[in-house]
Amino acid sequence: MQRLAPRDYLDRYALLLKVGERLDLDAFRQRLEAAGYACVSQVVEHGEFAVRGSILDLFPMGAERPYRIELFDDAVESIRDFDPDTQLSVAKVQQIQLLPAREFALDKESVTRFRQNWRRQFEAIRNAA
Repeated sequence: MQRLAPRDYLDRYALLLKVGERLDLDAFRQRLEAAGYACVSQVVEHGEFAVRGSILDLFPMGAERPYRIELFDDAVESIRDFDPDTQLSVAKVQQIQLLPAREFALDKESVTRFRQNWRRQFEAIRNAA
């Protein structure tokens, strides 16, 4: 069996974005980074996003193509998927669902918990030898 991300992790970092809803771009960028997305100058791979003025390009995990989100002030005006090679729009969509970019969290709390468990595990092995 393949291990899956914990349900609470997916609930915390999965995102739903719809045309017409309000979007605080700075807060959304922070949520994307917390979910493991990398900020780049041009989106070409899964797990990347780019912000250029009122345009947010985003390549969600599990998506066939990246999305271009156009904002008017703080409202989502349109969402289109596009070809990352040509940067040309392909089709409009009304909403997108985003999964986290990784199967595990890399926030401070998760890294600290990993380090503690790792030390505990390998200290027990060293003491047993």
